[in-house]
Amino acid sequence: MKFELRPILSEIKELYLKPISNNRFKEYTSKLQGNSKGDLSLPIAGFNPMAKEHIIQKIEELESLKAEMILKDVIEEFNANLEKTNSRKIKVVLNIADDLKGGWTNFYSTDFDSKF
Repeated sequence: MKFELRPILSEIKELYLKPISNNRFKEYTSKLQGNSKGDLSLPIAGFNPMAKEHIIQKIEELESLKAEMILKDVIEEFNANLEKTNSRKIKVVLNIADDLKGGWTNFYSTDFDSKF
């Protein structure tokens, strides 16, 4: 098994720069589900598709910190220590759970769901 980073911050920021609308929601669910409804194509469920401007600022902070590059390095180090028992690849995506300013995310249930 191998973990691999799927950079997403710039793509999500581009989505958030669009007006909050049904079209933005549909674009988000299209990224999330890919070509099959009810399936998870891209692990971005932590993002709120209707997030407000404050999340754009957080994304820009993470970009300035080069958070995805740091995560990539950590994943590569982790992979180097894994026993290679199969060729399965698992996508890793940095998510921002938004529970501010009308966001629907609940910190406790989101944290629990991400673990189990």
